[in-house]
Amino acid sequence: MNRLGTRRAAQWLVAVIVVSGCGLLGWAAVRTWRAATDINAAQDLALRRGARTALPYLVLAVGYRPGRAKAWRLRAQFSSFAHPRAALRFAKRAVAADPADWRNWDQLGLVQYQLGDSAGAQRALAEAVARDSGWEAHYRLANLALLLGRNQEFWAQMKAALAVVPPSQAAPVLNQARAAGRGIEATGAERAVRKSRAEAAAAPRWLAVLPRRRAPVDAVAVNLLLDQGQPLRAAAVWSEVRCASYQRAVCRATSLGLANRLAALAYRGAEARPAAKAGGRALAPGVLARTAARVWNTAVRRGWLHRSLVVAGRVNNGAFQHAWLGPAFGWAKVGAIYTSRDFGMGPARQGNAVRLEFTGYEPQSTPLLEQFARVRPGGRYEVTFFSRRSGRGSETGVRLMVMLSPRRVLLALPAKLRSHWSQNTANFRAPGRGFDPAVVPISAAHGPGPAAQHGAAGRGPPATAPAMTSQDMAVAGSSATEAASAERQWARFAFWAGTGCALLAVVLIGAASVEAWVAVDCLLWLALAVLVVGATAQGARLPWHPILWPAVAYAALVFAQWCWRWSTAPALTLTGLLQLAGCGAILYLALFAFRQPKDLRRLGTVLWWFTGALGAEALFQFFTSRTEIYGFRNAAYATPVGPFIYHNHFAGCMDLLLPVAMVVAFWPQRRSREAAWMRWLRRGILPALGLAAVAVSQSRGGVFALIVEAAVAAAVFWRDFARHRRRRRGAAIAAAALIGFTFLAGWGPLVKRLGHLDKHDVSALDRLRVAEGCFAIWRAHPWVGSGFATFSVVYPRYEIFDSGQRFLEAHNEYAQMLAETGVAGAACVAAFAILLAYFGLRPLGDGASRRVIYLRKALVVACAGFLFHSFGDFQFHSPANALLFFLLTGAAVAARAAGRGPEAGAAQ
Repeated sequence: MNRLGTRRAAQWLVAVIVVSGCGLLGWAAVRTWRAATDINAAQDLALRRGARTALPYLVLAVGYRPGRAKAWRLRAQFSSFAHPRAALRFAKRAVAADPADWRNWDQLGLVQYQLGDSAGAQRALAEAVARDSGWEAHYRLANLALLLGRNQEFWAQMKAALAVVPPSQAAPVLNQARAAGRGIEATGAERAVRKSRAEAAAAPRWLAVLPRRRAPVDAVAVNLLLDQGQPLRAAAVWSEVRCASYQRAVCRATSLGLANRLAALAYRGAEARPAAKAGGRALAPGVLARTAARVWNTAVRRGWLHRSLVVAGRVNNGAFQHAWLGPAFGWAKVGAIYTSRDFGMGPARQGNAVRLEFTGYEPQSTPLLEQFARVRPGGRYEVTFFSRRSGRGSETGVRLMVMLSPRRVLLALPAKLRSHWSQNTANFRAPGRGFDPAVVPISAAHGPGPAAQHGAAGRGPPATAPAMTSQDMAVAGSSATEAASAERQWARFAFWAGTGCALLAVVLIGAASVEAWVAVDCLLWLALAVLVVGATAQGARLPWHPILWPAVAYAALVFAQWCWRWSTAPALTLTGLLQLAGCGAILYLALFAFRQPKDLRRLGTVLWWFTGALGAEALFQFFTSRTEIYGFRNAAYATPVGPFIYHNHFAGCMDLLLPVAMVVAFWPQRRSREAAWMRWLRRGILPALGLAAVAVSQSRGGVFALIVEAAVAAAVFWRDFARHRRRRRGAAIAAAALIGFTFLAGWGPLVKRLGHLDKHDVSALDRLRVAEGCFAIWRAHPWVGSGFATFSVVYPRYEIFDSGQRFLEAHNEYAQMLAETGVAGAACVAAFAILLAYFGLRPLGDGASRRVIYLRKALVVACAGFLFHSFGDFQFHSPANALLFFLLTGAAVAARAAGRGPEAGAAQ
């Protein structure tokens, strides 16, 4: 077989492998989509109609993806009441599928305790604590210890929970600790007869577990004591607090509120409560005034208040009392459920526990806690919790249900939905005998929510090859012409397939729809299979580029993690591998489509139009309906801009589009009668719309990425600007005009957010702490990482703080990549970035036009800004942005040097 035949045979082998791989990927992606859809449907039905109606969907989800632990865990949760034995089996399957996720162990412990296996429940919840460094696992184990009568373990776990609990969850935890402390002191082995007033005035046990270096949590405790009418004890607790620099706002507000309350109790009798006593005696006004002055002066000395020192005697002055008025610490009791009578009754036994369950939608974003409630047969109990309406038009709320079985309800208490916090109180009586044991969590749903990633020039014959006849040369020329024609035909197919799928992904996947990214990836795999088979059949050569080596190596590493179970959660790694395969498909389509420099001009024009359309749609949505995508999808639970539910992902998309759109708007034009400034103004409107959309998105990372892109562009285009004064002046005028136009959209909110970098939902400080957790994961898995796409289940074990949010991504792509793929993955990513810079900035030769040269540089600038933005956000975990990035990467590196393409070879 000659050389040409060998090459054709190798290409057919590659085509068969690619078609088979694309078929398997499509099959796995469709099953993943069906499993995710069934899980979402099950959760929605469980909220609206009950857990029993959701079980058939979970059975289907398990059938499509047996390795997904979430489906097994939900089956165990929804069937635990009616079929506890089956629920135990499902919980064990969830633990076997993903032992790194602490929620699986927690569900196993709940089911085991419900079946009377207290020791097994203790072991399971201990495993959950070992896999979660946050507060919630400690809190669950503390509740179990309280049920089992292990008081010392209860206080130890409660102290560990308070050490990391976020301020938004501190109130219910402290309420539980306070109520449990009263029950423990009143009954059991710790009951003691207090014989002196000193012992009677001793601080309760729950104050001993307060962290003294967490000012927000201690502030909640202070307000709880004030609400109970214990102002002096609140002042004593606050005097021991240590406030960090970033907590001064909380310390200032709490000090003002405490001082105001003490002064009011001293000199305004209407606000004094009977509970404001010490040792059975009413507090003297002088004592309260001196304590108020001490709180005020302490806050001034520590730098929390920038005001003068005071003495207690001057409180009688009305002007001084008016000067004390300020913002008090605003707090609310959320989800606090406790029994006001008969709380402590010793260890839980078979047959003395009831189910407390919330149904419906929770008005607030603070999750209600899973707790156990034990009752005495025949005892009467009072249940209290607080609620309020989340906003106008809130039609769904919370209903508390106390049950012994699905058919035996002791209490059904709908929540009061008002604009202010309202107390809900009701009584129920436990049956005297004959009721089954049941330990069930308090569950909740958050908000209305949704019903919810070149070929080198052909080498000539060797110098010793025999001379070709004129007939052989004619045949060879004809074959080369046909191959070049076929290559151009399939290059156009690859262009429209790759570009169309990338832009379709931005339009659809920006809304975070699983169905959308599965559909787009399947289209990409189908296009890749058609391209490889068609090009091979017509004799066109399949390209290979050096940048594919690190990409293939990274994909092979992820495949090995899934295949050989190196990953801690293989099911999540498989889902990530499917999204990674879609990015690889669009990268190869781009390498095939943009081998000729002139093909870049068409891409630039398409992206220029798309930038203007996307910016106009985002601006229209911003000024008409800021909470809906395309006018019909409600995304009030997020920060939607344009088709993206997350404003930083929209800014990352614009980071990729704007450099290309600006170069197309201001690249050299043919001579025409139209003035140059008029032509630039007309063509610059579209990138100006995109820049204005970035301003209204209020993405600080997007603005910083644009600044970095400007610096990189200045370095890349420096030679062109240095040689031609006219170009330099034109670029400066164009940049000033674009920035001036965007001021019409309003930069005020963005400038305000730039001045408060540490006061956002995921602040800069929080992101740095999450990155530290990623490095801790990497130290535990240094070489191949914990597994691709496993951050969400591995991170809780290594987190060093708990903000109350569940981090599904690290907000730093490089730290997360190091944690998930280790040193091997980091080497692949570094090699990919180096090859991108080398081939993207490599000269094309004298035959390339200035338009093409500028466009390739703009593509490199866009990729550089996107990579910079990934330091502060999870840009690659937005499937739309990832596909667009790899499309631009392939376009930047695929172009050959001038005169080296197949057409040139055919002409020769």
